[in-house]
Amino acid sequence: MSSSTITCLLFTLAYPYGSSETFIEAEIKHLSAYFEKVIVFPLSTDNGVLRQVPDNVSVELLFKEPVSIKFVVRDVGLLLKVFLHEMIYQFKSMLSQLRFNASYLKTEYVKAKLAGQYFQSKFNDSDCVFYSYWFDARSFMLSLVKVIYPGYKFEFYSRAHGFDVFKDQTSYGYHPFKNFMSSKIGSVYSVSETGRIYLQRHFPQWSQKVKLSYLGTESHAFADKAGTTEFVIATCANVRSIKRIEFIPEILKFIPESVKMKWVLIGGGDMLDRVKESCRHLGSHIKCEFTGHLDPEKVHAYYSENRVDLFLSVSRSEGIPFTMMEAISYGIPLMSTNVGGCSEICNEHTGVLIEKDFQPKVVAGKILAFSGSRMNTPEFRKGVRKFWEEHFNAEKNYEKFYKEISLS
Repeated sequence: MSSSTITCLLFTLAYPYGSSETFIEAEIKHLSAYFEKVIVFPLSTDNGVLRQVPDNVSVELLFKEPVSIKFVVRDVGLLLKVFLHEMIYQFKSMLSQLRFNASYLKTEYVKAKLAGQYFQSKFNDSDCVFYSYWFDARSFMLSLVKVIYPGYKFEFYSRAHGFDVFKDQTSYGYHPFKNFMSSKIGSVYSVSETGRIYLQRHFPQWSQKVKLSYLGTESHAFADKAGTTEFVIATCANVRSIKRIEFIPEILKFIPESVKMKWVLIGGGDMLDRVKESCRHLGSHIKCEFTGHLDPEKVHAYYSENRVDLFLSVSRSEGIPFTMMEAISYGIPLMSTNVGGCSEICNEHTGVLIEKDFQPKVVAGKILAFSGSRMNTPEFRKGVRKFWEEHFNAEKNYEKFYKEISLS
């Protein structure tokens, strides 16, 4: 990967603190290899342990300490202008949640005031790229910096994933100040074609700013271990409501006793005990294995050392799951609900799509059909791996993305 003398300022939710945003953990080595220096600005520390980062990556906790409310009082006219600007485009939504939106604007404005002062003191004479990993509060804060400090000239860029793209993934059914953010951003890079089309349709006035940039995973040895007498299904996800892991034992109930099957759940969460309890009622021909949360390197070790015949996802909503990219990098076929951008990675080349509102019995039938089809062969698995190489190879995708945001 080529290198750049530019410094990259990366804005995250909590990374490198805690255990979330594992996909950033996977990307950071490419980011740090491309840019001379990377400074990470987490919105919070997530009360978590600081993860190890490359030597040229540092962390700035700009938003750790509370800041004075006097900034808000001083610039109330500017805040009102921003608020009214957004109401032109989302009048009903902005008005229906007036208190929330006003509080959100105030909170991010205070952060922007702090951040702008810091940026001006540190980077006024330096070449740097502002990169927000999420098209949400981080991008909103950077948009406000541009308004509060009009003399400080900079461009910022953002990725857009799932909850920060699709309205149905939000608590209120809309994204506050999204039009304002779109007006100030340099470009927003959706991680899925589905997300790109969605943003362009909902914000046509800024459609030229919306682009596609797939994430990617590392290259791994093609996994084609000899099969066992049991058919092995793996699911890798946080066990929370949007992932609907609790439906998988319901699916497995419809697997006939003549078929030996094993389901491996990689991941933990608040609903794990409920899932385990459901699995206790399955027949003896169904084995269940629970690894709990695994660090990325341990997930890769599992795929390298164990046979997995099918990766199963039944999520209610997704962008393009990073876990699926990891699976197909080993040649593991997919079965996934047709939500978000999943059809861009789970298709005739890599596996089988199922309906979002599926019937467990129908999915069980599709699993049985898959196990006896050409998709459950070494030849098909080679095609799965080839699809990963062409679409989700981290080295190729990240270098192209970094070049774009550096030269824009």
